[in-house]
Amino acid sequence: MVKEWHEEGFSIKRLMKFLRLSRSLFYYKPVAQNPEKAEERGRPCPGFSLTNKEERISDEQIQEFLMEAIEGEESVYGYRKLTHHLKTVYDLKINAKKVYRLCKEMGILLPQRKKKSKHPRRLARNHVITGPNEMWQLDIKYGSIEQSG
Repeated sequence: MVKEWHEEGFSIKRLMKFLRLSRSLFYYKPVAQNPEKAEERGRPCPGFSLTNKEERISDEQIQEFLMEAIEGEESVYGYRKLTHHLKTVYDLKINAKKVYRLCKEMGILLPQRKKKSKHPRRLARNHVITGPNEMWQLDIKYGSIEQSG
């Protein structure tokens, strides 16, 4: 209905305001239900990277460089350190996101470490307070007083 009135010459802003609807509803385009089309989003991968001398290096060659790197002393490195390794050793212009994608395709990503809390969280005790002056709390801050030693 809004499209028909818009074709007649009315502005979308006024039509949506009259209907008390958000303009974003008019412009909303749902994502395709077909999973094949969902993967087609974004720019296609070029399949190569450049060196600083503007020479093309294929993704297959970069994957070989990554396999050599994880077989050596860099085996515990993550994708960011592997990116730095590729930039310094092989003189590549490469993004960490591309290295992550290549590592993910090859299945060489290590699982992400779980963060361990140094101070475990404890729940406060639930005190039953029925009137004033039944419980007092105090925060203590330690500091030194001048000339007190």
